[in-house]
Amino acid sequence: MKLSYAYIDSVRRIFGQANGSEPEGAAGNAATYDSDSHLVNLAFSPCDHFTATAYAYLLDLGPGAVGEANSSDTYGISGQIGHTLESGVKTGLQLGYARQSDNDGTSAGVDYDAEYIMADLSAGLENIGIGAGYELLGSDNGSQFRTPLATGHKFNGWADVFLTAPAAGLQDTYAYINVKCPKDFMPAIKIVYHDFQSDEGSISYGDEIDVVATKKCNDRLTLIAKYANYQADDGADNPRASDVERISVQAGLTF
Repeated sequence: MKLSYAYIDSVRRIFGQANGSEPEGAAGNAATYDSDSHLVNLAFSPCDHFTATAYAYLLDLGPGAVGEANSSDTYGISGQIGHTLESGVKTGLQLGYARQSDNDGTSAGVDYDAEYIMADLSAGLENIGIGAGYELLGSDNGSQFRTPLATGHKFNGWADVFLTAPAAGLQDTYAYINVKCPKDFMPAIKIVYHDFQSDEGSISYGDEIDVVATKKCNDRLTLIAKYANYQADDGADNPRASDVERISVQAGLTF
């Protein structure tokens, strides 16, 4: 069992002044928050092959409307089960549940109590793996489940259409395949398909295909290429109605 605690007194986000946000402390600033926030994690393993984490994230962010709107209290638990079958197939199951509500630091008029649900089932051999999952960022009273401190690009599609969930919430149903080529000079490839729906209002946002190729050249250099293609569904009520296509290439060095 491991208990950890962190106190956050300030936050610096990726949305900097170059993107046109207002000066620090102004009402619209999305880049810099003062903070009086508390993060608590309790990790434990109740039995073989199963690990779990219970957590409480109490965020009080500001000044300004953007920071205050992202202030919230979140309580949740996540778990992971892994097992290798006699056939050599490795199986995994990840589950998560949380509830989030506004707190005293939240902007006036923001009043909600939203759910988060996640489930991911996977199976694989040495060179190939498959999986499928579901993630819900719920909505309540016109406000969505918020993740202002998250690594947003990692989740809900690499086209970055859903760095923040829409006010009607987000249901992300996805499937993926991982392929590790037996030839050392070939990259490892992952392909993901997403179907995006709202939590409230029966809105179909669209779907997305993501592909990433990763090649570890040596102990220090890793090359990564990504492709993302989001195709929006037609509909006057769709707040993410624009198609998005992204290509990125990056290199990582470890010292």
